[in-house]
Amino acid sequence: MWISKTNTNYSARHVGLKMRFFYKEEFVCELRVVRYRKARNMLEDWARLQIPPAQVLDYQNLIKGYVGATVDDVTLGKDGKTYYINGKALEPS
Repeated sequence: MWISKTNTNYSARHVGLKMRFFYKEEFVCELRVVRYRKARNMLEDWARLQIPPAQVLDYQNLIKGYVGATVDDVTLGKDGKTYYINGKALEPS
């Protein structure tokens, strides 16, 4: 069991291809996370941003093509559909 360094209420267990997320020791969800490093980053991002783990995974996938961008740079627009990285709207795919 991993415990977040920034907020001890957040923890996770990574086994094989799946990662289980816990908040205050209660199960939240399970996601497919293949790589160990990505799993560790997900836990810390989730604890810092305090948004659902699935949304953290979406943010991580969004920033892949943006050099220097982090999940902290991603915001969701008022319409609930448009994502922004450092204030710039992403083109719909």
